[in-house]
Amino acid sequence: MSRRWLITLLLISFAFNLAVLGSYIYFTSTHRDRMNPRYAPALRRDNRGPGDNPAFSDTTRALWREFSEIKAEFMKELAKDPLDMEALDDLLARTLANQAILENHMAERLIRHRQSLTPEEAKEFYTKRYEEIVQRQKRRRRLD
Repeated sequence: MSRRWLITLLLISFAFNLAVLGSYIYFTSTHRDRMNPRYAPALRRDNRGPGDNPAFSDTTRALWREFSEIKAEFMKELAKDPLDMEALDDLLARTLANQAILENHMAERLIRHRQSLTPEEAKEFYTKRYEEIVQRQKRRRRLD
């Protein structure tokens, strides 16, 4: 191969590597908010705090599991032919009741958790949660 071709291939390779590196830097910097830990420093694992999510306890996880199972039963019932409206109404009522209990339990735990935080920790933690909710809503609107 001539020297001219080698230099051309070297430049193409260099340009490709530069493009890959530039893309990595760009995506890392623009998506940094998604890479940050979810909770305030006071709530990370090294500080133990309430765990991964202060709204979730063993009781909450059990309620969540039950809610998911009822929801799955509801979908299974919807797939049947013919529809059993009585069973669907019963499953819907159970799902809604369980969801209300679950939401109430999670809210109570979040309130108790808030009372254990300093004002600075609470502001940081709940502001971050608020921003995550807003971002999730924006992503859902874009998908619609």
